Amino acid sequence: MTLADAHRPALQGADNFRDVGRSAGFGPRPGRLYRSGTLQAITLDDTRVLAGEPGITAVLDLRTAEESTTYGRPMLGPATRYANVPLHDIHELPHGTGDLLARIYREHLRNDPNLPVALDLLAMFLSHGPTINNEELQKSGAAILR
Repeated sequence: MTLADAHRPALQGADNFRDVGRSAGFGPRPGRLYRSGTLQAITLDDTRVLAGEPGITAVLDLRTAEESTTYGRPMLGPATRYANVPLHDIHELPHGTGDLLARIYREHLRNDPNLPVALDLLAMFLSHGPTINNEELQKSGAAILR
């Protein structure tokens, strides 16, 4: 098993779980920030994996409120903090020509009222670790983004 494998555990109920630390020499240190597809289908075994190594203590869910309500929030351990901070729904974006993904990113940066909240929560998760009274969990502080 390589270091990269240790920071990318296979999950049964979530696609593309990966460490986004220090790609191209910048960003958070490895083992602190992860990204994945939606987590609503993670299994009990997946929650055990996430609580072990890499030690996930917080999930910042960027799905829309409708997605979170329709599909549900992920099954997480009792020590894992969860925050749903929806970014703009793609259907709310202005229509037009050009690269849709580039327009989505530009729109998020210009007008998304929840983006500052998401960034503040992410900064808090990464810098302060969990707010629960458990010394072992306070040593980690990884977060998952979707």
